[in-house]
Amino acid sequence: MKDKFLGSYRNYLLLLLILLIAYLPLSSFLFALKNDAFTDNFPDKFFFSSALHSGHLPLWNPYMNFGFPIYADFGFAFYNPITWLFGIIGYNAFTFTIEVLLYIYLAGVNMYLLCKYLSFQNRVCLAVASMFMCSGFFVGNLQHINFLTATAFVPLVVKYLLSSLSNPSLKNSFYLAIAFFFVIMGGHPAIPIATVYFMLFITVSFLINHSDFILKRIGYLILAAVIFLSLSIQIIYSYLNILPFYSRGMPVAQDDLANVGTSISSLISFILPYSSTKGDAFFGTDLSMRNLYLSIVAILVIVAIKPTKKSFPFIIIGSIFFLFALGGDIKHLLYNHLPGLSYIRINGEFRMFTILCFCIAGGYNLNYLLDNLHVEVFQKHLKIVGRYFLMALVVFFLIVLGNTLTDIHLKESSFKVSISSLKEFLHNLSFKDCLLISTVIAIIFISTFLVLIKKKLFRLIPFLIILDVTINLFIYMPITGVGQKSVAFVQSIYNRSPKGIPIPSLTPLEKLDSVSTEESSLVGDWSYYNKQIGTKKITDYPSYFLSLESYFNSNNPSTINKKPYLFTKANDSKITVNSYNPQNIEITCSSSNADTLVFLQNNYKFWSATLNGKNQPISTAYNSFMAIPIQKGLNKIQFNYQDKGLLISFLISMLFFVFYTMKIFLDKRKASVN
Repeated sequence: MKDKFLGSYRNYLLLLLILLIAYLPLSSFLFALKNDAFTDNFPDKFFFSSALHSGHLPLWNPYMNFGFPIYADFGFAFYNPITWLFGIIGYNAFTFTIEVLLYIYLAGVNMYLLCKYLSFQNRVCLAVASMFMCSGFFVGNLQHINFLTATAFVPLVVKYLLSSLSNPSLKNSFYLAIAFFFVIMGGHPAIPIATVYFMLFITVSFLINHSDFILKRIGYLILAAVIFLSLSIQIIYSYLNILPFYSRGMPVAQDDLANVGTSISSLISFILPYSSTKGDAFFGTDLSMRNLYLSIVAILVIVAIKPTKKSFPFIIIGSIFFLFALGGDIKHLLYNHLPGLSYIRINGEFRMFTILCFCIAGGYNLNYLLDNLHVEVFQKHLKIVGRYFLMALVVFFLIVLGNTLTDIHLKESSFKVSISSLKEFLHNLSFKDCLLISTVIAIIFISTFLVLIKKKLFRLIPFLIILDVTINLFIYMPITGVGQKSVAFVQSIYNRSPKGIPIPSLTPLEKLDSVSTEESSLVGDWSYYNKQIGTKKITDYPSYFLSLESYFNSNNPSTINKKPYLFTKANDSKITVNSYNPQNIEITCSSSNADTLVFLQNNYKFWSATLNGKNQPISTAYNSFMAIPIQKGLNKIQFNYQDKGLLISFLISMLFFVFYTMKIFLDKRKASVN
């Protein structure tokens, strides 16, 4: 038992080492995550941490588009324990990078655990886990953090779903509910919705092959759903409350939405992943939605060895999910008729399920090969398939090279010995250049694969797979995952943000601090970080109030931009902010006449106000903001945010968690006694 534990422990360390090497541009902090990572995902985390370190419960983010309840934000992993861990440690550009790497590592670890459950050899488990965490999904969507946070736990869902179907019990139903709970806590609605369909397909496939005890198996799956719902009461409560007021993302034309899926031409990335970094016209979709790579060596093993009874269902389900990931007419057809999918804006991330299924299928075939090394027919098939692939790629290479001779960008680009120069060099390559590079890499790995087969070094194939995905990820990441600037440079911008939660100054919105366009492209709108209240435009963060759209579509901004976040309509009052935190503000207002005080925070139903110690109803001003009448003379005003239902629903969920845990513990103890 000790040797088994140490063996797994070593494999976890090996996975960590593979992660750090494969993601070296990120793990070394030489380059920062690009685009959505810092501009869209980090702002709430930054506020979350600032509030915790200031001793405040981070429920309402006052800096995000005139305020938003982040615990009800579909795009923020508020209920995820990992968010709270890093929030307590302190979010900055460095810890955020570490958090992203942690989620990718968890994806690898959870895939490793799934492979162990499927009884793969250790080296196969390690190879498949590496394939998944270094796959085209993770490197292509590295900037889309909320995809990664949810995806990291999908292999665990598969493990406990199969456990629940094979051995229905309260314990397995509970573990399945917990695993899916972590998926839904990832902070993005798309992956959880797709995971439900994924579980349905796996369940149907399993029940077709195991027709006994169907009612019992289904019954325990229903129990898992009940457990999940009882543990998610606070999440369900929060989301149901915000839905009538909620808008997600800037308006996008339906035709544009159809083109943010994976394209048919993206299938080339299974073999030539680096080619998908260019050729926008050829791929017809966003760069981040193209890469399906999981290892050319693994593809050879999948193609060469006849699918087993266990691997075939995953190949079918993976193929179905490729259809789910497609844009265009197929997306219009599926997403307008299947429940829940109409809420999905961008669906190219669903290729993750295709990659996951093919990783499992490849694991089955590779494990079958290593368990049957004496079977000569496997060696023959592997040689034939490998040679055909090799010949096809050599011919393809010569054709592309012949069409590129008059315009070879590789020769035109000067090379300087520095990482930043190398990144610029890669960025300037053409589509044909990338095809050539990717083809050469594929030829090298297929040739090496054939050498291993010839010398009967089959046990080295898993390590060749690891090397394959590591190299391809390493050269792909500078294009899709990281930008030109270092993590330290990004942090230097954040260092200009005031510490903690200070009292915002009563400065007109049009005079609030800002940063340069270049800096804003790195960290997002400065209204997220200047610790002031207000913005002159809807920022690109996906979540905001519907009423705010009405405000910005009116003529009101031209007036409001000239005012601070607190003002009276008559403009003849003296306002002093006595104390401030995200959920509470105490104000003294001296007015020469009866007037109306406007507070530039979105009017959400859990805000309340008092005037001179008495409750005062809040009305809506300028389409979205809070306003209360004030009296002539001195007014002591307090705005307070309090959602009592959140606390109650959280306590109920915790009681259910304790109940299930105690029940499983007592059942286990009773079984051991008997």
